[in-house]
Amino acid sequence: LYTRSFPERFRIDVPVNLTKATPGEEESFGLEEVVVTATKVKMVMRGDTIVYNADAFMLSEGSMLDALIAQLPGATLDNNGRIMVNGKQIESLLVDGKDFFKGNQLVVLQNLPAYSVKNIKVYEKAGGATEVLGQSAKDPNAPDPYVMDVQLRKGYNNGWLANIEAGGGSHDRYRLRGFGMTYNKNFRLSAYGMVNNVNETR
Repeated sequence: LYTRSFPERFRIDVPVNLTKATPGEEESFGLEEVVVTATKVKMVMRGDTIVYNADAFMLSEGSMLDALIAQLPGATLDNNGRIMVNGKQIESLLVDGKDFFKGNQLVVLQNLPAYSVKNIKVYEKAGGATEVLGQSAKDPNAPDPYVMDVQLRKGYNNGWLANIEAGGGSHDRYRLRGFGMTYNKNFRLSAYGMVNNVNETR
């Protein structure tokens, strides 16, 4: 016991225990396993642009763009290919800033593989009403069109994509669908075809 001298009313007794580890008998402690899971930010705001990170969403293998868009926070997608983001309708679906299938968003939604997408941007395209809506002249009082721009990963923005689907069922039902596209910064060519007897007309 170590005691430091103070006036009686300030006397404090402090126990001191000095120990030495015996060589070869060092004590070890086992810690339970700790799992650290990193999370990815699904979306960020950059000015007036919403940017969705495609890597942050869990999709089944073979999913197309429509499955990815259906998971975006604030976004809804109906069976006709109409996309709404935070209550506002998307006027045009772009791929790397270009309208690949003007007037037929379903072709892109159902044929562009989700794994090829890096991020998705949603914004108002200033001065783009003529291009997006096919107007001969823009109404100065009309709001700028709301667009969704799908940005492809490096390596997928120059090359080709293709997929084919075939299915059959009872009562001689069948459905065959094929899609192919080749493109670069200055050129794009695509082909799409479907034949079925299940009343699909797109």
